Amino acid sequence: MLEAEVLPLFFGGVFLVVLFELIFSILVLRKVPGVKWAMIGHVVCLLIAFSCVALLLFGTQTLPDGGAVNHSGKVALFGIFWFIGECCGVVAVFKALSCGRKTEKKQTTGSVKITKL
Repeated sequence: MLEAEVLPLFFGGVFLVVLFELIFSILVLRKVPGVKWAMIGHVVCLLIAFSCVALLLFGTQTLPDGGAVNHSGKVALFGIFWFIGECCGVVAVFKALSCGRKTEKKQTTGSVKITKL
């Protein structure tokens, strides 16, 4: 059995991480094209992965041997959704970086027009 404060600390930490990522994506990455859906995918997959971990930690043990058979599927789902979520996050970061480089090139490679008076 886990301590009484573990459950609120776990869900509070998950809430803070997801809230930080949502605020970051809304404030910083909102003007970058194509990043919105990658960040939404990242956050949704992260929530699903954390819910699998929560079921592992706080779920009831149904089998006499400790429920190891039931937990292997939850561990696998956690790994799959964590991987997909991190891939979405990496895609969002690379899109944001490449968009920043494109706008920087446009600003530095502008042509100068010289006119005679």
